[in-house]
Amino acid sequence: MRSCLIVSVVALVLALAGSSAFADAIDQSQVTQDTGVRVSATRLLCQTFTAGSSGNLEKVSLWFSAAADELYPATISVVGTTNGVPNAGSPLWTGYFANLAKGWFDVNTSSTAPFLTAGTVYGIKLVVTDTVVGDPDDLWNVALTGNPYPRGSLLENRGNGWVPVTIGGVAKPDADAAFRTYMLTALPGDADLDGVVGVSDYLTLKEHFGMTGASWSDCDFNGDTVVDRADLAILSDNFGASRANGGIPTPEPATLSLLAIGALALIRRRA
Repeated sequence: MRSCLIVSVVALVLALAGSSAFADAIDQSQVTQDTGVRVSATRLLCQTFTAGSSGNLEKVSLWFSAAADELYPATISVVGTTNGVPNAGSPLWTGYFANLAKGWFDVNTSSTAPFLTAGTVYGIKLVVTDTVVGDPDDLWNVALTGNPYPRGSLLENRGNGWVPVTIGGVAKPDADAAFRTYMLTALPGDADLDGVVGVSDYLTLKEHFGMTGASWSDCDFNGDTVVDRADLAILSDNFGASRANGGIPTPEPATLSLLAIGALALIRRRA
């Protein structure tokens, strides 16, 4: 039985025929709109969303309109959440914008793209920094009824914590702001997210092999929180893949041999 497993792993390593699917594409979105919710320096808004895939958040888009053509400076952040509301930790990403713009407003996060984990709830927080009393407020367009995005919700904070957004003094827990998130999904096997599945990723897997409670950076590529033979197979399938070559595994023959030997040694040691 054990010899059969070893033979299978070696064959898997040497074949390296697996494909890695990744694309810069919409991951989650809510595009229905029937009104706009005012946001000001004294009323923060945050739309929560659940990542559909693990990878780097490349861009978010928000739909804005405004009263009297006023679109003020704002800070937009991507934040973590606890029990479905923004937590007090540092933002995963934040950017300042001198002026918003009507329609779909694109926020490019690629220069310092945060890594998001599939199934985890995050938030897009909007803080308008205009403080002139009496100025018209910016509007983030929303759908108020029907819970158009059940994997998140629109929250507000007027200084007393995050609660469902209110309109006319009435809480609207089904409201969702118009947003899109774009993900560049991680290359399977790329633990350090450098865009290449290589020796450094294998060394990380070797160090963490058998670990429980693991995450992507520990080489848990299939999301079961354990670094095991399944993760080794994923790394082996994609060894040599890079974003530059379109995610196609193209390792050198000598590297293939070394990886095969290393995989054998790793299994023997842990068996």
